Amino acid sequence: MSVYHFHRPQIMRLLVYQLRAVVDSPEGIPAALLRLIRVVVPFAAQNVGMEPPDSEKSLNGFLFNNIEQGSQCECVCIPDQLIWTIRFRFLSEDRTYTWFYDIGTVQENDQLVLGIRIEVTSGPDVKALQKNLPLIDLLINEFNLTQMLPLKNNYLKIEEPEDVQNLLALLNFPGRTIPVMVISEINRNLWDYTKTPPSYLIDAEYVASQVVGYAFVARLSFRAGYEFSSIVGKKWAVYDGAYRTYLPYLDLENGNPHEHRTKQKRDIWNWRYKGQIGPDLFADFVISTAHYWITVRRLYWGNLRFVPDVSTLATQLALEELKDKPDADSREETLKNVIATLRRSHESTMEELNQAIEELDRVYTKLDYCETELRNYQQAEMYANSMDRGFRRYPGRRPSFSPRDRMRTDMRIPLGGGLQDQDGAYPGDRMDYNNGAHDFEDFDRPSYSSRRNSDAEEGESSYDSVPSYSTRRFTVPKDDRRDDMAGIAPENINPEQGETDEHSPDEL
Repeated sequence: MSVYHFHRPQIMRLLVYQLRAVVDSPEGIPAALLRLIRVVVPFAAQNVGMEPPDSEKSLNGFLFNNIEQGSQCECVCIPDQLIWTIRFRFLSEDRTYTWFYDIGTVQENDQLVLGIRIEVTSGPDVKALQKNLPLIDLLINEFNLTQMLPLKNNYLKIEEPEDVQNLLALLNFPGRTIPVMVISEINRNLWDYTKTPPSYLIDAEYVASQVVGYAFVARLSFRAGYEFSSIVGKKWAVYDGAYRTYLPYLDLENGNPHEHRTKQKRDIWNWRYKGQIGPDLFADFVISTAHYWITVRRLYWGNLRFVPDVSTLATQLALEELKDKPDADSREETLKNVIATLRRSHESTMEELNQAIEELDRVYTKLDYCETELRNYQQAEMYANSMDRGFRRYPGRRPSFSPRDRMRTDMRIPLGGGLQDQDGAYPGDRMDYNNGAHDFEDFDRPSYSSRRNSDAEEGESSYDSVPSYSTRRFTVPKDDRRDDMAGIAPENINPEQGETDEHSPDEL
């Protein structure tokens, strides 16, 4: 399945950061907007290689092109409606990729709302770029950007039951576009990993310091966690050392709790990441996930508009003003400006459309893969059910280890369908049912080596067991193995190597 492209862009853009927040404006919205412009415009001018325009020009819009450096800056605004937008692009210092900035403001409910979106051309490591975004740090700290709470004060201590209402207000706040990560206190009566239980498995304050502008972090005490559970219900709760990510646009009444991922204390204690194991590694994984999340989730901008949309709106207003201009020269000049604006708006719209088509194409590719896997699974289920019906007809010949279980563990299902082994035979062809006996020479039962023994080191979990399989006939690639071992992503387990160290950010 593919999507028709008008003209496919040569280089794909990668999203680095996006945010929608309210600008703290105790001095009034016009004054706050002017102060914001005096920070953003010099930053843009410095990077695109132009002289910063004066305040009047910045408020009325301008256009700058630097073909030699491959940079451009366009500012469009509607002063009467306090709408101000700027879009600029420039090459990186090593001239290997291009930065794209989109910034816009709008007055909404007597508040000045700021939206910012940062992209780069494909090539660089987005994680590395997110560690150095000076404009974002400056805006968050100097302008006290908020989503009900200031983003720079993103660490909440929910100690008492009455503090739970503050957490609930933040979770249900409609203007929240970043997740809330809740870390709960351990129930000391249910701790059996070490002699002395810690209060929390994750250092919430450290995590909060690493995700400013990306997430809120709440540390939930045991007493507050009990109150929180009684209000939201067990399916939405987080308690006894567990961790949970509450995504934006939360609906506690009709939403799906499984979309807001949670990990229990056992998962956190046994977490494997970057070749190591332990709860500290889980904290690093949570930080990485917060940065990843902001690049893959769609953000609802509301009334915020960026340069292309504001250009169209400004053009419509300019055409309406033509009726009041009897002078032919002024009308001609206005029409020229309108045509130039519409041309730039058309180019920007086509570029964004192609980016959307690229994304849609990737979604369709993933959908095709999922549909193929679903058909293979259904085919496997039909074959397993047919084998089970045969065993129920002759109960004395049923093997001690069912083919359905064996198929779910040690059998590869090719993308083209079918359950043949390497020699082209089906599993049933390898069994001898004479007189109720069966031969599992090529269909071995897995043996489990349990870690629940006296040799387990202190601090290790004693509940994990790792299956080792004999796969002399059936090829089992590591991507197709399955295991319920806590803290280890099933798709990454490789029994030949023993342990794995990577998790997908989608887990949280």
